[in-house]
Amino acid sequence: MQSLSLLSLIVAAIFFVVASAAAQSTATSAVGTATSPSLTTTATIYPGVGKYKYAGCWNETTGYADAGGVRALGGQGWNMEAQNDMTPDMCLSFCSGSQYAGLEYSRECWCSPYISALSDKLSDQECNMACEGDASKVCGGRLTLTVYNLTLTTQNKAIGLTRSTGLAMVALGLAMAMVVFL
Repeated sequence: MQSLSLLSLIVAAIFFVVASAAAQSTATSAVGTATSPSLTTTATIYPGVGKYKYAGCWNETTGYADAGGVRALGGQGWNMEAQNDMTPDMCLSFCSGSQYAGLEYSRECWCSPYISALSDKLSDQECNMACEGDASKVCGGRLTLTVYNLTLTTQNKAIGLTRSTGLAMVALGLAMAMVVFL
């Protein structure tokens, strides 16, 4: 019975540490240019190419206190490419095989298997920055992402919109802690 109480105490402590870290963590978007991208009213949203289809304009989550610094497209295995000549085609090629590709701040390309559950679909007008490499196309905005979803045919087991709350990582951490302490 005493070992059960110790286990309960350990689990409670882990939850406290995870919750505290998530509440205090913040992150900022790395821009890397001296000039600010321009807002546009003439650029159009690229519909996608191949198996990547436009999935809407989504908000970034780095400023949310409950996000723990996790990005909207920050699932396990994410990566980012920032280029002064960024285009939607370049981003989709870079993210080849990732479930989601998203363009942000006219020059950033983010790849991820999930969209954060804290990210919401916005009006297309919220993604209002022209791409650095092709001013006729939209590449997200300030803290907004032009998101493309990798879709497959039903023969390939269609993949739709997948969102993550990040709870899987908390569960994995708890399981590892229990193995260590037992």
